Amino acid sequence: MTCILHISVPCPLRQLFDYTSDLPITEWKIGARVKINFANRLCTGIVMKISEVTEQTEIAKLKPIEEKLDNEPLIPKELIQTLLWVSRYYHHPLGECFQTALPKLLRTGKPAEIETENWWSRTNKTVEKKIGSKQQQCLDLLNDYPDGISQSQLKHYLGNINTSLKSLETAGLISQQQKAKLPIARNELHFDLELNDQQQNIVENVWKKRTNFNHFC
Repeated sequence: MTCILHISVPCPLRQLFDYTSDLPITEWKIGARVKINFANRLCTGIVMKISEVTEQTEIAKLKPIEEKLDNEPLIPKELIQTLLWVSRYYHHPLGECFQTALPKLLRTGKPAEIETENWWSRTNKTVEKKIGSKQQQCLDLLNDYPDGISQSQLKHYLGNINTSLKSLETAGLISQQQKAKLPIARNELHFDLELNDQQQNIVENVWKKRTNFNHFC
């Protein structure tokens, strides 16, 4: 049965816009994204309200949505209430508030899925025969990460280790599972600043004045 979706659209107008959907009302959740045709352009909107079609409802002039993007609410109720408050307080269009709250890829309609990758961890099996140096490096590193480490991190530390990982897995020495892909931590180098003679004198004078002040206090 056709239902009406009241959608927050990224535009400078402070109102919701109505679109129709052939899916039953039970298939929709407030906070889900939809792709719609608005002013002859495709954009991503947020479902804010859902209504049933009655005999008194005029739907002839309403456009249908182009695509349903989420089966579950992408924006939780708490965040929706916060964005509603922001829109009212700052007198800003609701659709633009919601767009600002979404990451760029989600604003463009990309799937709201967590990217995963292989994570490797050490098993309880002991090494029974000699292994290659690259394989040993993998085991040594995995010993430092009892909760596992991502394949991208392993590659970052040890280079191309796909063959070594496969051999170790075949031997039952390591195991893999799918987990969320995380950014690789970068260790930045910090260098101590060297003061010239004039700067050093200023620091020493400030320190002396501070010490004298604390002494009299």
